[in-house]
Amino acid sequence: MNDLEKAEDRLKAYKAPFSDESVLSARAKVMARTIHFEEEVEHSQGFNFGRFYAAAAGLALILSIPFAIHFIGTTTLTATEISSEFTLPDGSKMMLAEGSSISYNSLLWNLSRRTDLEGEGYFTVKSGDEFTVETEFGDVTVLGTRFSVWENEDALVVQCQEGKVDVEGEILEADDYIIMSLKNSTQGKWTNNEPFISQTANDLSFDNAPIHIVIESLEEKFGKDIQFKTNAVYRFSGSLNESDLDSSLKILTKPFGLEISSNEGGVVILEP
Repeated sequence: MNDLEKAEDRLKAYKAPFSDESVLSARAKVMARTIHFEEEVEHSQGFNFGRFYAAAAGLALILSIPFAIHFIGTTTLTATEISSEFTLPDGSKMMLAEGSSISYNSLLWNLSRRTDLEGEGYFTVKSGDEFTVETEFGDVTVLGTRFSVWENEDALVVQCQEGKVDVEGEILEADDYIIMSLKNSTQGKWTNNEPFISQTANDLSFDNAPIHIVIESLEEKFGKDIQFKTNAVYRFSGSLNESDLDSSLKILTKPFGLEISSNEGGVVILEP
């Protein structure tokens, strides 16, 4: 067999790498992959409700944590006796007048020593981080001191007996007091170490207290409306019997020559 014949035999035995069948099979596989890819793209572009609800639930849980800490950790103390003494988590002590209440968050106490007072309280604060008493008229802030706070809807009275007290930017030192009302505020000093208002078993004691504060204290104790019809500024020092309104009013008004009259709504105090 010559060289030409050998070449012809080799050409007859040779097969193309891609037959018609292999080409069709390859095309089918490519089409199948393309369809599968398009289905995946279409599925990924659709809204995934499962993931949305999971994310929403996680966000709701995160947002609810502060509210849970606030409500679960809040402790409210109310004085049910003439004077009740309580101890706060850091060892600070406070005495609340009857009917007064104070709230604080025990879970967050180590981060923020904040209390919310309604009524009258006398505080002996342990030294440490800032200690704040929130009132309707503003915040009373101290580091470590003894002070008293008295507040209602009309006025706020703060007395500092030791250390320093910040009352809405007004700094009080030992023996200073401030009276804040809707109309104005006044500051001064007093020489008695006792607060304006202190309570014993049967008496309310006052030291150089504005008379309107004394009257409001009597209104709270006896549940009576007492009108004070005079523009003069009076201050009262002394003790009043909590069990006898008539006797207390006489003791209160006699030094100033004021008169007392009664009506269906309560009691009226006025100048002669």
